[in-house]
Amino acid sequence: MCLTPFSEYRFLDRFLSVSAVLFSAILAVMRPALATAPLNASTSKKIGVGKGYLHQAIAVTATGDLPQFRSVERNNPSEFGKVIFTELLERKPIIAFGNMDGLLNNETLSSFLTSQVWSDRNLGANKSGALLRNVVLTMLNGVNLHVGKNMAR
Repeated sequence: MCLTPFSEYRFLDRFLSVSAVLFSAILAVMRPALATAPLNASTSKKIGVGKGYLHQAIAVTATGDLPQFRSVERNNPSEFGKVIFTELLERKPIIAFGNMDGLLNNETLSSFLTSQVWSDRNLGANKSGALLRNVVLTMLNGVNLHVGKNMAR
């Protein structure tokens, strides 16, 4: 029953993949009640296999809305911080990054994932913004995606 939204998805490894999707769906529903949550990442060896659709199904199941996928320069911690802070200010339940192919090793994202509260500089100003509670689910997908060791904890 929990896997009904994913019944048409073709998994490479039925047991491992289905377990990961079930964990992701439960995490998405439970996220507001958790102090912190791991990165929800999906990868494949090629484009066009449905990683984004999978994240959409998880998001709709948990929130009733489609996630807004963002593209951000992976090696620019400042840009990651701006996107995260803006999404928190707008009270989005999910922050989704798409097409993050290859190695991802971003200290800002790593810090955010392990923080219960978050703040950044207000855009257009030289002062810190509000201290915001981190209750979002962070999703990311890409081809041959792998995370740096600081993010895999």
